Amino acid sequence: MEPPEKGVTGPRITLVLTSYQGRRNLETYLPRNLETVRATAAIGEVVVADDGSTDDSVELLRERFPEVKVVALPANRGFGAAANAAFRSASHPYVLNISNDMVLEPGAAESLLAGFIRPDIFSVSARLLDPAGATEKGRTVPTFAVGDLKVWRTLAARLGESPPPGGMLQHFSGAIGLFDRRLFLELGGFDDLFLPFFVEETDLCYRAWKRGYRILYEPAARVTHHHRESGTILHQFSPRVRRVQFGKNRLLFIWKNIHDPGYVALHAANLAVRAAVSWLALDLDFYRSLAGALGRIGEVLPRRKLERERARRSDREVFREFRESVFRA
Repeated sequence: MEPPEKGVTGPRITLVLTSYQGRRNLETYLPRNLETVRATAAIGEVVVADDGSTDDSVELLRERFPEVKVVALPANRGFGAAANAAFRSASHPYVLNISNDMVLEPGAAESLLAGFIRPDIFSVSARLLDPAGATEKGRTVPTFAVGDLKVWRTLAARLGESPPPGGMLQHFSGAIGLFDRRLFLELGGFDDLFLPFFVEETDLCYRAWKRGYRILYEPAARVTHHHRESGTILHQFSPRVRRVQFGKNRLLFIWKNIHDPGYVALHAANLAVRAAVSWLALDLDFYRSLAGALGRIGEVLPRRKLERERARRSDREVFREFRESVFRA
């Protein structure tokens, strides 16, 4: 896909909101998003992907928001499945994905669209703010540390509003970003290996990087995140479920995507140390995560082979580009 032409004012974007048991959030935040949509010519449609809710969210949408296209999954599967369904139904070449507890601020869509300055841009991420206006310490740039893939959670706060020239090359931040729809579908979207939630966005964007695409950060594009008071995963699932699910999916991500022999050996050594320490500390959640990941190994191996075959960058090249983009700032 060619970058958007300068001066084009017609609709280019589908705004997607993913939602589960989201009646309260939709009542509270969807009207504010629709106000922003009406004020811009860049967004041509709004899609809400309902992930099998039982709280009459779908009925609410159809009765009170007839201008919204509803994609209703018959059963709850998780964020990635809902988002994938919405991307497939989208009518426009770019898709802006947010959650039902987020509010798109005025001008954000135009700023994100302007970031598609070359045909190898996979997505452009927005700046995520808490309700007080402070930048959230979101998931930003992955880096290797002590044999595991860690997430550098302080980068957004460090950089503030001053990315390097041409935008900040970075990892997709949570559930917000403007995607090239064609490339998203070409990569298969969010992998259902990670359902119901966590790490699916890390996987998707890491695969995009290794296949030769790039991701930019546009801090002028702002999205307000009402996570503490309204976050679906935070309030629908216990801390233990969230912790085990994240640990399991982080392992699946590494086993699927990390192919460099040195990194693999480092990860194996680190995993052995973590197993010993967790045994001594009676950390059963680590073993729950490990058992869950091992139970999916038959699904991981063919995916690992596919990603190795389609990669155009090595793991070391990807990590080097991340580091260079950070330290240029």
